Amino acid sequence: MRRPRRRLAAVPVVAALLTAALLAPGTATAQGSYSPLSVSYSVGAAAVNSSRNLVITVNPPNPTMVGTFNFTVSLPNGFTRPTAPTTNCMSGSITSSPPFRSAAGELTPPVSPLYATGSMYLGMIPCTFTIPITSATEGTFSTCAANFSGMSMVLAPTSCGSIRFAVAHPARLRDQLAS
Repeated sequence: MRRPRRRLAAVPVVAALLTAALLAPGTATAQGSYSPLSVSYSVGAAAVNSSRNLVITVNPPNPTMVGTFNFTVSLPNGFTRPTAPTTNCMSGSITSSPPFRSAAGELTPPVSPLYATGSMYLGMIPCTFTIPITSATEGTFSTCAANFSGMSMVLAPTSCGSIRFAVAHPARLRDQLAS
């Protein structure tokens, strides 16, 4: 007597699990999509040598995505960082040391790129990386998509953030000296 064949109902489930396991972490699927970073400065204009902030916001992706995001941001030439950057992102860090770096033979650019990382989780709210900046030279500086590289689980910003540094008006300088 011959046994009846069983339907392979588990095949679609196993296939979905294998597909999820084979995709590299941070790979977008039909179930998840990345969100672009947002870039802004704390003000639109500032006096030369005054400290202001570049704020990079990580927006939540499709809620089904979890994992570690990272990106590198290169600041415009002419900027200096008066203090260390900070973040409120879960498991977040932002440093001038690249991950898995070898110190041999590296050149230091005028303003070192910053390497950011953090965790995405279910129910994530936007989180930020705050980079204090200043400039000793007058000019308008922008941070755009071209300033970002090495992105995983995030997309480059779709718009630029800009700030203008200018020499303070003489009346303001006089007021600052009087106080």
